Amino acid sequence: MGEKDTLDKQVNAMEMEMLHPDSNDKDRKDSVSKYQMYIKHRFDQLIALVKLYYRVYPRAVVGLAIVFGVLFVKLLFFRHRGKTLYVLPHLVNHFGDVRSYYDLKIGKIDHW
Repeated sequence: MGEKDTLDKQVNAMEMEMLHPDSNDKDRKDSVSKYQMYIKHRFDQLIALVKLYYRVYPRAVVGLAIVFGVLFVKLLFFRHRGKTLYVLPHLVNHFGDVRSYYDLKIGKIDHW
C-alpha cells in the first residue's frame, strides 16, 4: 500500500513538472520557434513516459532497452554494404541480366 502511494506521488510530481516547466526557460522561449517548442514538449513527454514505465515495469523497460540497443548496434556496425550475404540455392543460376545470346554464352565461361 505504501509503495503505491509513493508511486502515485511520483506520477503526480512528473505530471506537474510537465505542466509547469521551470521558469528559467522563459528567456529561451522568446528565441525558439513554436515548432521547436512543440518538439521539445513532445520529447519531454516521451522521457516522462519512459521514466513512469521504468518505475512501474522496470524489467520490461530494461529488456526493451537491451533489444533496441542490440538492434541499433547491428544496424550501425553490421551492414553488408551491397555485398551479397547469402544466395538462395534456386537463384544461383539466375539469368535475369541476360540481354542477348552473347550474354548467355559468355556466362558459361569459367575462366579466361
